[in-house]
Amino acid sequence: MSSPLQRLRGFGLPPRIVGLDVARGIAVLGMVAAHTAELPGVLIWNDPATWIELVNGRSSMLFGVLAGVSIALMTGRGVVPEGPRLARMRLRLVARGIVIFAIGIALELLGTTIAVILTFYGAVYAVAILFVGMRVRTLLIWAACLALAGPALSSTLLALGVSTWGGGVGFVLGGAYSIVAWTALMLVGLVLGRLDITRRRTAALGLAVGVALSAVGIHRGRDMGVAAARHRAALLERRVERRRLLHRRVHGRHRPRRAGGPRGEGVRGLRRRLPALLPRGRERSGERG
Repeated sequence: MSSPLQRLRGFGLPPRIVGLDVARGIAVLGMVAAHTAELPGVLIWNDPATWIELVNGRSSMLFGVLAGVSIALMTGRGVVPEGPRLARMRLRLVARGIVIFAIGIALELLGTTIAVILTFYGAVYAVAILFVGMRVRTLLIWAACLALAGPALSSTLLALGVSTWGGGVGFVLGGAYSIVAWTALMLVGLVLGRLDITRRRTAALGLAVGVALSAVGIHRGRDMGVAAARHRAALLERRVERRRLLHRRVHGRHRPRRAGGPRGEGVRGLRRRLPALLPRGRERSGERG
């Protein structure tokens, strides 16, 4: 039995991957910051006060990629499982996914307002059984298709009323952590794991591709956010204008009158008009009286 000192000396040595442990730590710290810190809502590179916005969304995306890497390490790293070994690996993935999903459900039952990530994490492990037997090229094709067409597919299914099958269906498709987007991230991590991330060439390639995609995502995401904000403002302005027109149509034809008289003249105006409103016979009888 090894002593704590021996385990400390052996920390970081093969088969452990230090970079993967560091990435996991960054993902955990990022998730804590995303749920506890006060986020500015916008990222401005020349304003350091907004840099905390980096943890918003990106930490969960890192979790999705790391899930794929962990699945690749569980299922043979660079060797794609086949036959009975593939069946055993799939059972292990389903079992682990069920355990993680149950922990997430337990956290949900605490009534927290935080979007619990573990339920989707467990669901991704269950979905992974469809892909662990595929080659790297096939995984890349699936990842690209889900990343490009997945959001549109989820929106189409929700628009067609798939969410009426149950609240869980709508939550999984369009919730805080959409299963479609998360599956694409998991497949990217699975590809990295199959390419042997311990090699420097693979690590450098992953770093370069990750930085390029992050830059494109930040730039396009900012443009799309501005466009979405303008679209929401235009819709709100149209809605207000429609209500204004409807109000004019309704109250323009039937204007409410004051209780004082037909034209709002009050008691004095009514007294002045009272003789003209009475019949002539009544006026005469009044004069005779």
